[in-house]
Amino acid sequence: MRYLPKSPAERQQMLSAIGAKSIDELFECIPERYRLREALKLPAAHSEAEVISYFKDRAKENSFGYASFSRSRRL
Repeated sequence: MRYLPKSPAERQQMLSAIGAKSIDELFECIPERYRLREALKLPAAHSEAEVISYFKDRAKENSFGYASFSRSRRL
């Protein structure tokens, strides 16, 4: 997989590199009234493998009955 989430230790290392002690400190310049107070109502997350599989399946559905006559060029 191309996406690797950062561990808590890696996040802390990144914060230290920019001189912030916490995520809250990083965003304290944003006025409180503009900060998110509750979780967004979004559908459940999917893994990268699930997303790739979904789009491959849709591509198969959309390409049924079509032929491609394009040639690939080699430079």
